[in-house]
Amino acid sequence: MNSSNSMNINLKFDTILEKEYCDFKYNENLKQVRIVLGLMVVLFGIFSFYDAKLFNDPNGLIIRVKLFMVLPIFLAAFAMSFTKWFKSYNHFIISIALIIAGSGFSIMLLESRGNLGYYGAIFLITYSAYFVLNLRYKYSTAIGWTILFFYLFISVSHGASIDLETFIVFIFMMGSNIIGMMGGYFLEYYSRKNYLQSIRIESDNHNLEERVSLQVKEITDQQSATIYALAKLAESRDRETGVHIERVGKYCRLLAEKIDWTVYSKLDIQKNKFVDTIEMASALHDIGKVGIEDRILLKPGPLTKEEFARIKMHTIIGSDTLVTLKKKYPNNVFVNMGLEITRHHHEKFDGSGYPDGLAGHDIPLSARILAIADVYDALTTKRPYKEIFTHSEAMEIMIKDTGSHFDPDLMKIFKEVEYAFNIISKSNNIMERRKNTMERKLPNIMN
Repeated sequence: MNSSNSMNINLKFDTILEKEYCDFKYNENLKQVRIVLGLMVVLFGIFSFYDAKLFNDPNGLIIRVKLFMVLPIFLAAFAMSFTKWFKSYNHFIISIALIIAGSGFSIMLLESRGNLGYYGAIFLITYSAYFVLNLRYKYSTAIGWTILFFYLFISVSHGASIDLETFIVFIFMMGSNIIGMMGGYFLEYYSRKNYLQSIRIESDNHNLEERVSLQVKEITDQQSATIYALAKLAESRDRETGVHIERVGKYCRLLAEKIDWTVYSKLDIQKNKFVDTIEMASALHDIGKVGIEDRILLKPGPLTKEEFARIKMHTIIGSDTLVTLKKKYPNNVFVNMGLEITRHHHEKFDGSGYPDGLAGHDIPLSARILAIADVYDALTTKRPYKEIFTHSEAMEIMIKDTGSHFDPDLMKIFKEVEYAFNIISKSNNIMERRKNTMERKLPNIMN
């Protein structure tokens, strides 16, 4: 906000902003209003009896004015401050209370000539209206000048001429009002300006947070999309694996969604974020196969010991690639989870897997989930070295490996969602067959 804009703030807010400002000031000042009204009730009650004894009051005027006019008004205003509708009428109620109190003290001032205490009481009422109770400027101004003109009216009514003391009181009250008006105006002006500035700052901060969040998301999405594309490129070397990474991503999401939130809580992981991330990050699990020779990767028969040792290196090749990315983007959750999955998705629960021989819960949760999804997809799809197993056959094979290859707790969840796994497997296999048929027909069409 530039300096010219910050100074040109109109006191007339629009309807909505005016209501919000009034609500804000009401909540901010309510406690202070109750304290002032409560103190006035107590002080007027005490000093009513004190003044009646201290000054000659043969007609009981002092006690009548204070106890039966001023005190009940403040007591009623204090009681009303605890009601719901006080919020709508608080300025009006307080104004009536202060005008009656000020008018009462104006009468007492004329009845008890020379009593400086009543000067102080009128000044206190005027001061409270302008500065203490934070009344709207129009109300505080009306209070001060109404009390002044009431004093003039009763002064004229009290005697034919205005004496020196009455004139001094008039000058004192008028001076108090002029000072109060100036101070009250600037207090409300700057109060409104500060309120506007706070709203603008809050709005700017909110907009900035949204912009930063969108930019971070955009950058993260761009990074994720690039890496995902690389994973697809690596997969394209093996035509038989088809849409393997899409299926594995769906399987991982199914399992992750069914894991109880307490598991994530113990690991200090946000469940929703984990579920979304693993579906995408699972695409990276075989990215290291770009470094494996075609003669081994696409070999139709069994692998030799040396060839299998070479195949196992894809976990190292892939993870080393992502370690480089992690150094550049250390806080990227996609890259960090991708690193876990790429390196450890061939670890086994009993510690007999590779490359690091991790066991049990030392294997990252994401890699334990991926192991189930990857093996199921490998069993239920055609590969160069094997034919397709049915869903039931795949389930039977995997259940036998519970506790040795797979996490027993995750296998319980796997059994709960096996029907959904079967649906995904069948639907994707149908789509893949259609795709392969179209690819075979395409050369004939082009010719």
